[in-house]
Amino acid sequence: MEIDGGADTGGESQYVVQKNGISMERVVNLQNIEIIQDLIKCSICLDILCKPYECEICGSLFCEDCIKDWTRIKQSCPMKCNEFKISKAKVNTRKLLNILVLRCINYPDCDYQCNYWQMFEHESKCSFQKIKCPNHPCDFAGCFNDLKHHL
Repeated sequence: MEIDGGADTGGESQYVVQKNGISMERVVNLQNIEIIQDLIKCSICLDILCKPYECEICGSLFCEDCIKDWTRIKQSCPMKCNEFKISKAKVNTRKLLNILVLRCINYPDCDYQCNYWQMFEHESKCSFQKIKCPNHPCDFAGCFNDLKHHL
């Protein structure tokens, strides 16, 4: 996970955000994904795809953050295909991901569970979302209520 900068860092978000893929520990219905596990895995981080992208030439799949980090360094396919054209993953990949039932990233504080694509909406508004302390150089990060008590 990574912490976004706060108001003191140019007005960016203070929320702690997930980077790269989704860990298997968050999947509630593991028995449903054993067959499709390799079809929903990022070719870079090897976790479950998080906001999937696809190389249109070789069909390799990547998390949005993984491929953005890669292309900052190198404008080529991580799987070394001859050309490189990236786009959002095809509809079948997106449908496979929606088979997953995930726990909120803020578990065990938040016990919310839902389908893959609904989870992004929930997590953006979750009351247990981690927030970093606005007082620099304090490195405290906790949910809003914890932050109120911390301050």
